[in-house]
Amino acid sequence: MEGTETQADSGGRPAPYGRACANCARAKCRCILRNNGGSCERCFRLQKECAPSATRKRRRPNYHAATARLEQKVDGLVSILKASNGSFGPFDIHSSSPLPSPAKPVAGGLENSNKDESVLPNSGHYQTSTMNNHHQYQQYQKHLQLQDHGPQTPVSTSSSSSFPYILPHGAEPSPEEAEQYFQIFRTKHLSFLPFIRLGQEMTSRKLRHERPFLWLCIMADSSTNVAQQNAIGQTVREIAAREIIMEGERSMDLLLGLLCFIGWGHFRFSMGPLLTVLSHLCISLTLDLELQKRCPMDGNISHIFPRSMPSQFQGKIRIPEQRNIEHRRTALACYFLTSSAASFHSRVESLSWSPYLEECLKVLENSKEAPGDSLLVYFVKVQRIINNATTVRVQMRDTETEESTRIIGQYISSLNGQLTTLKSQIPAHLVTNKILQTMNFHTEITINELILMRIHHVPLSTNADPQTMNSLYTCLNAVKSWLDTILQFEGTDYATFPFFFWKQFRSVILTLIRLTSLKDPAWDTNIVRRTVNLPAALDQIGRKLGYLQNRDGEKAEGQDNAFTKSVTLVNGLKNWSRSVYNETGADAEIPSSSPSIITDSLPSTSGDGLQQSASVSAFADMDAFFSFDQEFWGGDMFGLWPNF
Repeated sequence: MEGTETQADSGGRPAPYGRACANCARAKCRCILRNNGGSCERCFRLQKECAPSATRKRRRPNYHAATARLEQKVDGLVSILKASNGSFGPFDIHSSSPLPSPAKPVAGGLENSNKDESVLPNSGHYQTSTMNNHHQYQQYQKHLQLQDHGPQTPVSTSSSSSFPYILPHGAEPSPEEAEQYFQIFRTKHLSFLPFIRLGQEMTSRKLRHERPFLWLCIMADSSTNVAQQNAIGQTVREIAAREIIMEGERSMDLLLGLLCFIGWGHFRFSMGPLLTVLSHLCISLTLDLELQKRCPMDGNISHIFPRSMPSQFQGKIRIPEQRNIEHRRTALACYFLTSSAASFHSRVESLSWSPYLEECLKVLENSKEAPGDSLLVYFVKVQRIINNATTVRVQMRDTETEESTRIIGQYISSLNGQLTTLKSQIPAHLVTNKILQTMNFHTEITINELILMRIHHVPLSTNADPQTMNSLYTCLNAVKSWLDTILQFEGTDYATFPFFFWKQFRSVILTLIRLTSLKDPAWDTNIVRRTVNLPAALDQIGRKLGYLQNRDGEKAEGQDNAFTKSVTLVNGLKNWSRSVYNETGADAEIPSSSPSIITDSLPSTSGDGLQQSASVSAFADMDAFFSFDQEFWGGDMFGLWPNF
C-alpha cells in the first residue's frame, strides 16, 4: 500500500521559491510537494513533521536614515553651542565673513575639508552655506570632538595659518628656539646620518612651511626641553597614525619625517616595539610612492596598464613623476634604516634590495650634491654585508645542528673578504670618520661572532680548524676597537648619536659577555679581561651620559630626561662587570690601542678566582645567558617610555 502511494506521488510539483519546508530548507535540498497535499515527499519518506519555514519579510532600504542622523547631529551641535555659554564668542551662523583656516586636529574624528558645501541648521530645515561658512562649520566639528572625547590638553595657536597641525599648549617652540634646534640638527645630527640634504638656504621657518611633518620630527629629535619633547613626540605618533593609516596619505614629507623620527627618536622616546611598526610604515610609504623602482616612463611599461586607485585614496598618494637625487637618497636611507632595525633584532624584514637601488647607489656616489652623500653610500654598502651576515644567522638558527654548522667558516671567510674589499675602496676623507669606523668594527663583530654557533656544537679543544680561533680573536679585537672609538667622541656627541649606534653598543656588550663567559678548555677568558677593560670603559661612557643628564635644558620639574635611565643602566652594567672582572676597588686604566691582543694587556687577578666567581657562574651557562639577553635588553636600553 505504501509503495503504491509513493509511486502515485512521484509526479509531485516543486515548492515555490522561498516556500520550502523547514526540514528541506535546513538540509538545503529541493522540496517536492505531494499531489494529495500534506507533507512533502522528503518529510513523508523520512517520517518527519513537515512544517513551513519561517518567512522573512524583505525590508526596503531606509532612505531617510542618513537624513535622520544628520538632523540629530545638527540638533546636537545647536545644543552644544547653547550649553557652551558663548565659549566660542559671538558666532553668527549666517555670517559670510571669512575666518582663518583652522589647523588639522591631532586627535578625534576626521573631517572632510575638501568639500565646498556644508549643511547647517536653519529653523528645522537645511541650507547650503558658502565656502566661507565651511570654516565656521569646521569650528563646530572641533568643538564636537572635544565634547565626544572628553577634556583634552589645551592647544596652542599656531603662528602661521598654513601650519596644518595643532600642538598641545606650550609644546610648539618659539621661532628663535626652532631655528636653534634646526641648526643643531643640520650641523650635528646629520653629520652622523646624512639621510637628507638641508642646504644653507633652508631655514626652520621655510621648512615648517614646505614640509611641516618633517619639521615637527626635527623639533622632537632636537629639543632639549623634556616636557616639550615628550609632547611633540606623542603628537608625531598620532599624526602618523591618523594620516597614514586612517586617511591613507602618502607623501615625501611623511616619509622623511618618519625616517627622521626613527633615526633619533629611539634614544629620546624609547619606542621599543614601535620601532618595528614605524619601520614597516616607512617601507609602505616607499613602496606606495614607488621610490624603490624606476619612474614609469624610464623604460617601464607599467604606465600602459595603470593600477586602479580606490576613490577614497585618489589624490592622497602623490607619486613623483620624475626621479631626482632626493628621491634616490630617500630610498637608500629607507633601506639602511629598516635593514639596520631588522638586523639588530636578527630579522631580515626590510626594504628589499634591487637593481634600481644599486643604480641609485652609483648615482648618489657620483653626484656630489651633498657632503654627506658619500658617507650614506658607504653606510648602505656596509649594511648590505651586515644584512648578509644576519641572513646566515637566521637560516642557521632555524636548522642549527652540528652538521649544518660545518660550513659556517666558509660564510665567515666570504663575508670578511667582502668587508676587506669595501674598506680598501673608502675614500681618503672618510678613512678617519669615527662613525664609519664604528660601523666597520661592528660589522667585523657581526661576521665573526657567527663562529659561536659552531663552538656550541664542537668545542675548541676538538676542533682542528684554525679559523675558529682566528674568528674569536678577530671578534675580540673588533670589540676593543669599537669601545676605543666610542670613547673618542665628545660628551655632547652622545646626544646626537642615531639609533643604530646605540644598537651597536648593545651588540658589542653582549658579544663581549659571551666571550668572557665562554667555557672551553682551549679558550682563556683571562685574555678577554686583559684585552678589554669593560668596567673602565663603561665608567667613562656613564660619565659622558651623566654630563648630558645634568646639562641645562635637559631637566624638567618632576621628570627624568632621556639620559637618566641610560646612566642607571650603564652604571648597573659597570657594577656587574666589576664582579665578573673581580674588581673591588677603583677602575683600572683602559689599555692603549694596539693591534696585538697579547701585548696589550691589563693587570688582572688569578684566573682560578675568576672561574669561581658567583657572577661568572651565573652567566657561564649559555641558557642562563640567553635569559639575560632577552630580559635585560628587552626593556629597551636607552630612553623613556612616553606617557600615553
